[in-house]
Amino acid sequence: MVFGGIQKTSLIDFPGRVGCVLFTAGCNFKCPYCHNPELLSFSTAQVIKNNWVMSFLKERKGFLDGVVITGGEPTLHKDLMDFMAAIKDMGFELKLDTNGSRPGVLGQILEKGLADYVAMDLKTDPALYAEMVASPVEPEKIRTSIQTILDSGTPHEFRTTCAHPMIDADILAGLMDQLSGADLWVFQECQGTRMLEPDFLEKAEIVYTREDVEAFAAQASSCVKEVRVR
Repeated sequence: MVFGGIQKTSLIDFPGRVGCVLFTAGCNFKCPYCHNPELLSFSTAQVIKNNWVMSFLKERKGFLDGVVITGGEPTLHKDLMDFMAAIKDMGFELKLDTNGSRPGVLGQILEKGLADYVAMDLKTDPALYAEMVASPVEPEKIRTSIQTILDSGTPHEFRTTCAHPMIDADILAGLMDQLSGADLWVFQECQGTRMLEPDFLEKAEIVYTREDVEAFAAQASSCVKEVRVR
């Protein structure tokens, strides 16, 4: 594992738990509004060694309930499942954040019971991914990851950052068909600070307001068990 950052204590990233957040280095997407651009490349990430992470977690046993593995994209790391198993053996619960691009790895993790909670970022219609995230992405892999999570029985959430042209009412309607019955769908405002493309919002034809984001959440509320706006 190659880690590029750590948040030692979080009360909001792992529902119902006091957790720490581990940020893996490397990502196969280039989302223009990415708020962790330094993590996209292994060469630009500040490397935190595994043995330091393990020592830190041992010291925090009894204080932390859980560990969040986010990124970057954690499923790019070949030793992810071994690392997750080691964390579980220490008595921590685990939350995995993923972009859904590697459904095979995600499926193994869920089948082995290594994740107690999973969150998947849903950027746009899967057919539009390659264009919107500036990387080659097979739409069917995104769809398979969605269905894998829905079928797993693992507590989960899907998260959508409301940025034009990635999301509009028509795109959202198509996503609703795919997320039917999901536990939670979180809608996030696109923040204009610290982005991969700093002028992304300035160039956008439409910039969504808080009211717009709440309207998207209301539109989606009929297909999932719960919606939230962050």
